[in-house]
Amino acid sequence: MAAQDTSLLEMRGDNTLKPVAIELSLPHSDGNKVYTPAEHGVEGSIWQFAKAFVVVNDCGHHQMISHWLNTHAVLELFMIATNKQLSVVHPIYKLLHPHFRDTMTINALAREILVNFALEKWVRYYCFFYYKTDKIVQQDTELQAWWKELREVGHGDLKDEPWWPKMQTRES
Repeated sequence: MAAQDTSLLEMRGDNTLKPVAIELSLPHSDGNKVYTPAEHGVEGSIWQFAKAFVVVNDCGHHQMISHWLNTHAVLELFMIATNKQLSVVHPIYKLLHPHFRDTMTINALAREILVNFALEKWVRYYCFFYYKTDKIVQQDTELQAWWKELREVGHGDLKDEPWWPKMQTRES
């Protein structure tokens, strides 16, 4: 399920953009919701969440559409057709081949990195949204019990390994 966003931005005197309103919508929903700036309370948190959603959406669009789809994915089609249809002595093959060197490997690694990066960024933002301080992480008894079971029951044979994160900070 993907959501869409529309942002209304104001150009400030210092040539920076300031968000004035953000409209978010889910597919197959009855309507859109418009969020406006707020600094305090639940409304302030929701405004921060809406702004973060726009940034994540924009970053994802740039990486997946502008960069990956319009560059790397298109190039793969040319590489496959070139390798299948043109002999290594063909002049067009000779022209294109230097530009294809390692591209398939780079594309495979990029796919993996993009997915991992996007996931890590989202999880970090999500955790920082709900856990404002490390102390809140430490005092979340459900989270601590969950982490303990993962280590000691789920991986009982590895529970004493030193590489386990301690689950005491928002970073862990």
